[in-house]
Amino acid sequence: MLWNIDTAESHGSKALAGLTQALARIVQAEILQGLLFDAREHRAPANCPETLLWDTTIPLRADGSTMKDLLSHESGEISLDLAHSAIIPQPWERWRLARALQNLGPTGKHGNWRQTHNTHAVVWQPWPIAWIDNGNHSAMAAILTHGGTCIPASALVCWH
Repeated sequence: MLWNIDTAESHGSKALAGLTQALARIVQAEILQGLLFDAREHRAPANCPETLLWDTTIPLRADGSTMKDLLSHESGEISLDLAHSAIIPQPWERWRLARALQNLGPTGKHGNWRQTHNTHAVVWQPWPIAWIDNGNHSAMAAILTHGGTCIPASALVCWH
């Protein structure tokens, strides 16, 4: 994984952004697979971004830095297009996702997704990867129907 990141980074910011989107699609697909093929009711998603991808105590750099060492909170604002960004929502109820898919999108009765006051997201920079913390079902529907812009919370979690 680190080789892929280093290689993309050496080719420029667009290559790194493309790799980020590709990795997000893998995570999104795994989340959807679990939701759609796990028959248990009320299955809970792995809703902690810090542990979804890897153990935060594993060294990531030659100097022994871990994920915990490399994260810090910063202020700022960023706007992300849900169809073309690395956004990870974690829906947990099939019926809620189905309802959102029915109602959202260019032909849905609610039109394209619009962020509301209850939708919350956290961004990891410089990737950026956005983790939806609230509004998971409608955000996933927006990703699948190619519509909407998300402005994450002002507290950004940044990668150094």
